[in-house]
Amino acid sequence: MFAQAPAAIVITQSPGNVALQFGSATASYGFDGKTTSTPPGDVDALKTRAHWDGGELYLHFKQGMNWGRDILSLSGGTLTIVRDLESGGASTRGR
Repeated sequence: MFAQAPAAIVITQSPGNVALQFGSATASYGFDGKTTSTPPGDVDALKTRAHWDGGELYLHFKQGMNWGRDILSLSGGTLTIVRDLESGGASTRGR
């Protein structure tokens, strides 16, 4: 999750959530705006939340001292994902 986005991403959507698979890592996001912890109750769990802002879907994730955000938008049949990462004070932004 905390690396540049790979060339292939699998996106699975159901009425209540969306899941993104990057290689062997999968993150699930509910559409209710609440934070989800995987595994639940674990202090080092992957914490995720999602929200819409106009036509963009914001997917926030955190694990330990690492934070990230993917912004998904669709235009003319092309899905664009902008990824922001922060880890130990350093940040990156990539498309």
